[in-house]
Amino acid sequence: MKSLILIILYLIVGFTPYFGASDKQSVQIFYLQILNFLSILLISIDAFKGNFKNLKIDLSLFFYFLFFLISSLSLFIAENKVEGLRILTDVFTYLVSFFVMTMFFNDLDSRQRRIIINTIIIILGIEVFMVLLPFFRDFLIGEIKPRSTQYSGTTGNVNIAAFSILMKLPILLYKLLKLKKIKFKFILLFILLFLSELSIISVSLTRGAILSLLFLNVIVAIFYFLQYTLKVISRNNLYRVLLILLISIGSNYAFNKIAYSKINVVERLQTLGSTEDDSIAQRKRYYSQSLHSIIENPLLGIGIGNWKLKGIEADLPNLRAYIVPYHSHNDFLEISAETGIFGGLIYYMFFLVPLFLAVVQVIRRKFNKESTLAFYLGSVIVIYFLDSMFNFPFARPIQNIFLLVVIVFLTNNILNTGTKKGFLINKKWAIFIFMPLIFISPISIYSSYRLYNSSKEQLRLLAEYNYNLFTTPIAEINKLEMEYPNLSGTTIPLKTFKGVFYIKSNIDSLIDPAIKLFKEGNKINPYLPINDSYLSFAYLLKKKNDSALYFGEKAFKAQPKNLVHFTHYLFALNELNDTLKMKKTYDQYISFESKDKIASETYFNLIANRKRGKKSNYFIQEVKEELYSQDEKMKVNLYLLEYGLEELQKADSLYLSGEEYFKNKDYINAAKDFEAALKINPKETPYFENAALSYLQLSNYEKVFKYSDTVISRKINTGKAYYIKGLAYFEMEKKQEACVEFKNAIKNKFYIPQGVINLACN
Repeated sequence: MKSLILIILYLIVGFTPYFGASDKQSVQIFYLQILNFLSILLISIDAFKGNFKNLKIDLSLFFYFLFFLISSLSLFIAENKVEGLRILTDVFTYLVSFFVMTMFFNDLDSRQRRIIINTIIIILGIEVFMVLLPFFRDFLIGEIKPRSTQYSGTTGNVNIAAFSILMKLPILLYKLLKLKKIKFKFILLFILLFLSELSIISVSLTRGAILSLLFLNVIVAIFYFLQYTLKVISRNNLYRVLLILLISIGSNYAFNKIAYSKINVVERLQTLGSTEDDSIAQRKRYYSQSLHSIIENPLLGIGIGNWKLKGIEADLPNLRAYIVPYHSHNDFLEISAETGIFGGLIYYMFFLVPLFLAVVQVIRRKFNKESTLAFYLGSVIVIYFLDSMFNFPFARPIQNIFLLVVIVFLTNNILNTGTKKGFLINKKWAIFIFMPLIFISPISIYSSYRLYNSSKEQLRLLAEYNYNLFTTPIAEINKLEMEYPNLSGTTIPLKTFKGVFYIKSNIDSLIDPAIKLFKEGNKINPYLPINDSYLSFAYLLKKKNDSALYFGEKAFKAQPKNLVHFTHYLFALNELNDTLKMKKTYDQYISFESKDKIASETYFNLIANRKRGKKSNYFIQEVKEELYSQDEKMKVNLYLLEYGLEELQKADSLYLSGEEYFKNKDYINAAKDFEAALKINPKETPYFENAALSYLQLSNYEKVFKYSDTVISRKINTGKAYYIKGLAYFEMEKKQEACVEFKNAIKNKFYIPQGVINLACN
């Protein structure tokens, strides 16, 4: 019974809470390490008591052990050995989990194996419920959020949730299609099938998962068709299976059409063939970069866990902010890049070998009913394989552990039928294996605890950095884990964060220690230019302008699509009064990030301060019109550069004079002053509006329309201009036209009394 309970504990790894960590993976690995230690301890006690059964280790486990050895060797050439050791710890965790679950399955009888299958279906039901609960809540109020993280269930990611559910679907189909009669159990399982497919098709909208689901339905249909051809099942049974598959898929397609008026599953899949889809273009780029790395380092690769660094080097010109290619989005390419071609092949052999054996068993048994379970377990491996071709399930404990359970289930089932051979482990060998594991496991648990603790700390660090709110006291920052791991989840070195906190503390004595931390961060991750950028900022604070310029330029040239790099480089150029280079830098950055308001504000503020009110049209060439309406400070800076302080003051004086004339009902002189002001500064909207109002009082409708239409043509803050036009039409006794303009004014958030609208529109 303890073997059954422990296997179930492995299966529920996906339900572990975050426990305050920034990354659920760290919690799950910590959980698995504790479970591994407990399992090894129990097995060792049984071995010493003489209760140990001889065990045959299959090829799959042997290949995973070889992969662990190759990964360990690649660690010696890894550039960041700490990060490599972190990923190697994950591999070791899976290896031990694989081994102990193999032993546990050896103890299970047929009834307990059925309990495992039922447990998988229950887990599937819980996962689906967690995904659909927030989705149906939004569906009922008509506010569905496509691919929202709110629909990620227990995983924190819709893609992971989709494939986690999909991997368990073959087990559900196995149970459902075995049933001969439509009773309560059948209805319950069919509803779960529909809801599972719903969570993939309509909730996650994950293209890879949808295609894999369709593929699963096709191979299931083919399997039962071959069974019918070989007279294993009747024609009625075949029709029944096909009808169940068609109804579940068809009803989900119908629901999808109802739920989404704009983006449905067909349109989502059509983007796979689009040359403009960012994720497709991104994946192609990553694949090409991974292949290039494999060609350059075919034997031991670049070191386990180090693709996240080399990926930055390969894709740096395309990066925005610090969103890095953490994975290659193809496990085979990524693992081959990290551990060499042989390492990649060995890794894939560990689950392709049992898949091959499953196919052999199905064919040898001529698709009979005894081979059905092998077919469905093999289908799970196929889905994992498809996922690994487009994503990175290797980094997801929830999928890895389920895959290991399926492989152990499959190989154990094949072993019992005598279709394969294994490596025999007797009591003597068991003690030889378990004794080291008993001593190594506590070390691994300690390692995982440090990683989990660091993940908790990173949650706060990343939040404060992203929101530019550095509230944690320096005394607490100094206590945080910075050595293991040495990289955050974004690949920014943890020492870099510490240096940023030092800089933001405004304590002069911490500038030099911050510079030291940034230099150390450069060694930890030499491919992300964040450290060079903050070195530039730190040297500015120390008034070392030449060093600030050197590091600022280096960071910006390496990653020109980054706001932090642009800003720090601009500050350095400003200190050296190199306004021409500032304009060139701004033009380059804005060509990538044309809608970056902060970049424009920073640039124009610095330039306006440098020019001190002098007219400098050169610096606002090709400036977009919408910048003039963003906020008052931006507008003033642009006006200063375009017209100069003296002219602006003259225009403002005329405007104030015009207002005074208007108050005194001297509309002729008011109109003249407003017109004189707008000729000096033709971008200031109130000048035009007040000129139009003055001419409205003079019944000069031609000029009213002229100035109102000028404002309206700018398509920003046009409500008042529409209102003025409406008044003009009303005075001209054109009520229909007036009504239209008043309604336009209201649409543009300009208040008009209801009485005025009634007079024009009734």
